[in-house]
Amino acid sequence: MKDSVKNVAKFALIKLGFKINLLGFAYLSYAVELVVEDPKLVYNLHKDLYTKISEHFKVGSEVAVDRCIRKSIDDTFEERSLLEINELFHSKIVEFEEKPTSGQLIGLIAEYYNLGLYQHEPAYIKTRNKTLA
Repeated sequence: MKDSVKNVAKFALIKLGFKINLLGFAYLSYAVELVVEDPKLVYNLHKDLYTKISEHFKVGSEVAVDRCIRKSIDDTFEERSLLEINELFHSKIVEFEEKPTSGQLIGLIAEYYNLGLYQHEPAYIKTRNKTLA
């Protein structure tokens, strides 16, 4: 039985160092859910994906969604460099000075779920039956 996309997305974001008190965290988590359901959304962020997120969260525009997501990525990158992405995939995905784009990060976390890589994470196994934030 597959775990909920929502829990896996939140687990991955927390593991990468994203702050749960930023709106970008909620938007990224929901974006991953949408992309798992419809992978084509990752190819047209502003017109499709961010529009759906802004409607869901009742935000004024997709520009505001984009700004919050980018701010969240920027903050995390500045503090931690996002090298944990390599640990999630057990492979070299990003270099030290590379910051993933919003679409890359959303797509990577969606694939983390699709490939079931989270099932091998000791920290996730412990929280499996609990709802994350």
